[in-house]
Amino acid sequence: MNQYRSISQQQLLRTLCCITLCISSLIVWSCNKNSPVPCSAVVLFAVGDVKVAEKDVRAGYIVPGGTVVRTGEKSLADFQYREPRMAVTVRLGENSQYLINAHQHEKEILYFGVLQSGRSKLRIDRKTATSESFTLTAPTATASVRGTMFDAAVDEILTTQFTVHEGIIAMRRRIPGLESLPATAFEASPELRGIIAELEKKELILEAGMSGTAQKVDERPVAAEIERIQAEMKPYLLPDGSLNPRTAEDAAEKIRTNRPAELEALRKFASELPGPSQGSDRLSGEALKLAIAEYTELVGLDQSSLRDDKQRGEAIKKRTEGEREELQTRIENIFHQAS
Repeated sequence: MNQYRSISQQQLLRTLCCITLCISSLIVWSCNKNSPVPCSAVVLFAVGDVKVAEKDVRAGYIVPGGTVVRTGEKSLADFQYREPRMAVTVRLGENSQYLINAHQHEKEILYFGVLQSGRSKLRIDRKTATSESFTLTAPTATASVRGTMFDAAVDEILTTQFTVHEGIIAMRRRIPGLESLPATAFEASPELRGIIAELEKKELILEAGMSGTAQKVDERPVAAEIERIQAEMKPYLLPDGSLNPRTAEDAAEKIRTNRPAELEALRKFASELPGPSQGSDRLSGEALKLAIAEYTELVGLDQSSLRDDKQRGEAIKKRTEGEREELQTRIENIFHQAS
């Protein structure tokens, strides 16, 4: 009976986590671009060619929201988001690009990253219940996260792979051209939200040791439809390209009236698009422990120390000194060069 109760409790916990992740996934699509929130990150460690806006950066540099961290060959950077109460720490591998940003939707604050290319490791430590969530977006897939450790990789042909080492993520496909539509359009249009719902039906829930892959989407069959819907919205756009929230309902009604065939074509395209594929091999036991080992280095700082210049500098120095041997070994093992 105790064993049955334990299994039932695990299943209930998994179900509750999945529901939470799906709600977070909905917020990603409906996130209001006209409600940005303060967002930045501090570089904790950098080696090699690490740049922000073509400027070389080192430990202590503040990365503004809306900007991209880039690494070159034989380079690596650790950075941590400063604002959220949950600690979000990222290790960006060589030849990679990562965009930092955040938005607010009603009472929910969504912190997110966009891995445009390359590889990254993410550690999200959620110590208390908050009205915050984190999402990682890549060219062909999105991962909705509440607290976990996972790898993300984007290869030369824009295939995305997520591998979970601890916790749970919800992985779903993306249609990048569709996401070029303003976020407020999805809030105002049930038809556009219905298209996203078709993608969410095929979400892949990944637990520790599991991986998922999403190939590049060929959008050519619906490219013309997306362009026609964009043209209908153009008169309602603000100078920054977002949709004016005061006229969003009018824009949605115009699309509904003038472009029903295009909306149906997009819905059908999304419904026929296969979901992410789960990897056949699952890490467990010693292999999973070895995969997690690098995350012991990816420890974030206390959030309060990230906002004060003096405390931040001292905390970063202490972190580097405490992990000097591990970081040096990591550099030599990964890049085959002495640090």
